[in-house]
Amino acid sequence: MKDIIAAIATPRGKGGVAIVRISGEGSLELAKGLFSPWEEPKPRYMYYGSLLCDGKGIDKGLAVYFEQGRSFTGEQTVELHCHGGERVSALVLEAAIKAGARPAEAGEFTKRAFLNGMIDLSGAEAVGDMIDAQSRAAVLLAGQSLSGGLGDMIRSFQSDITDILASIEASIDYPDEVSEQYTRASIINTLKQMELRLSELIDSYQYGRVRKEGITVCIMGRPNAGKSSLLNRLCGRESAIVTDIEGTTRDLLHETVEINGVAVHLYDTAGLRQSGDMIEQMGIERARKQAQSADIVLYLIDGSNPPSVEDERELGWLRDSGINHCVVTNKSDIGNMGAQGEISISALTGDGIDDIRALILKCAGEATEGITIASLRHIHALERARASLRDALCAAEVMPLDCVSIDLHNGWEALGEITGQTVNEDIIDRIFAKFCVGK
Repeated sequence: MKDIIAAIATPRGKGGVAIVRISGEGSLELAKGLFSPWEEPKPRYMYYGSLLCDGKGIDKGLAVYFEQGRSFTGEQTVELHCHGGERVSALVLEAAIKAGARPAEAGEFTKRAFLNGMIDLSGAEAVGDMIDAQSRAAVLLAGQSLSGGLGDMIRSFQSDITDILASIEASIDYPDEVSEQYTRASIINTLKQMELRLSELIDSYQYGRVRKEGITVCIMGRPNAGKSSLLNRLCGRESAIVTDIEGTTRDLLHETVEINGVAVHLYDTAGLRQSGDMIEQMGIERARKQAQSADIVLYLIDGSNPPSVEDERELGWLRDSGINHCVVTNKSDIGNMGAQGEISISALTGDGIDDIRALILKCAGEATEGITIASLRHIHALERARASLRDALCAAEVMPLDCVSIDLHNGWEALGEITGQTVNEDIIDRIFAKFCVGK
């Protein structure tokens, strides 16, 4: 990490401001040739001046210097702020590279922050989650980990394990002074409490996953049941084409909306019916495939017509497939002729749409207090840690205490994968490879 690295830290395209970030030992000296006047700048002070290349002015902008140990990366860092034109920022970056920096790799600034101990691995992953967040709930969830909440909890678990290991060592080294019976009882009690806390953390995953990734809703039903009208109503705009012609929608139509801060991925699908049209049949197959991966299927039936044999067939398929679904009667504004669902709506007038929104949010699960897990990688590590502690608990009840230590060490190692203490280099590289250049 001795190289000085540089990259544009803001999105491509036109904007008010673009930022070129430079990090590494010697960044300040390098940047002195890129900005003027800037002889002996104070750390964390913003300066106004000229951005330079080969001594010639490129743009008027700002510069700020962060000393080692007090920057995002933990290294000496300089940020150059220019106007947000794509070519302007590229010229500033080219000037930095010409002066001796090298282009940063994807996620390299955050990787350096992790390697320099400024954040742990769960915090680094939270940076990526914050950038990718599609809803208010996802932002708040990422902020929880970014502020160190998860890392602190993991280190607390590890501290408890370390204390147990120390008590085992003491009972072995000083058997006359430390009662093994008392030590065993204390260890069993502590392990039971830890297992309970780990289980609560693991159980928060469904709630966290939905807030990070959103809820997937598949709208299904026969042609002209009002699927596209419902999509448009939930989106608040004319996203799908609505006509009286059956089979208008032949493919999946995807829109994302936010309901009470949660991202909701809506899929309008082809009308379900027997058809000799190959393209329409392909759309129907895609509808069924999408239904299988949805958090909930809204199956619309046309309440202005008598119950349909085709609807019963499709609902039977949903039940047999174990797919979470709700039958929604549409066209309540026209009148009901017998077909009755769990919720009655009018996609045309908006009647009952709040009930649909409430149903969707119910899929998000009950709110959990404290830290919430949203990463599958973290869940796998926590489950391995819990399994090791359960093995340790079984051993503590019947075996010599020194036999418990192996399982405790395994649990400590599994927890360390979350913060990055024990994770291997390949996993670290894979995590940061998902990041964009400049972050």
